[in-house]
Amino acid sequence: SVPLYNETRTGCKPFLEIFIDGERVYTSCSKENMDKIRNFTIEDGMIEIPIEMSVQGNILIVVHHIKAVPAKSTAMGMSAVKMLQFQFHTGFVPPNTSTFTIQRNELDGSAARRIEKFPNPFKVMLDLQVDTATRKEIDVVWQQLPHQLTHPLACFSTAQEQEEVLSLFGGSNSSAHIVSSKTTPIIPDQGYSQLM
Repeated sequence: SVPLYNETRTGCKPFLEIFIDGERVYTSCSKENMDKIRNFTIEDGMIEIPIEMSVQGNILIVVHHIKAVPAKSTAMGMSAVKMLQFQFHTGFVPPNTSTFTIQRNELDGSAARRIEKFPNPFKVMLDLQVDTATRKEIDVVWQQLPHQLTHPLACFSTAQEQEEVLSLFGGSNSSAHIVSSKTTPIIPDQGYSQLM
């Protein structure tokens, strides 16, 4: 569904920003194209913003609505209102993932509680491709930590849980991406929370 952020509560005029490790690396809006950004309505049923870029590390995606304001308020007569944001680390995305779904209640901040702005069933879907040819072992999150400070069992409730996670996502003492019969494999279209 389409978020309801325009004055008539019939849709929004969205743009997004992508941050890697806190640094903005992409925006779909600039001074030059701000007036050309499409206005989406409930009748559209969904918003699609194509992005062609590679990312690695801590990823934050923020989606804004462009709001028209009196020309005296801003130089361009428009301002941005944050609608939603979500984040993930590429080290937790399994290699065979093609779609990444985030439900409304999994969004960061107040978006999950703003039911009047996000009609059911609202969700964010990212179509992606994991580049296994260039993915490095260091991309596994816990391998980036200094080894003398790591205590893996502090992250898990049992040794079996630790073994299952290592078999799913790889690690120094396991064969990467081997799922034992005791584990349930992660199915990407069941939601973002299963990746964490």
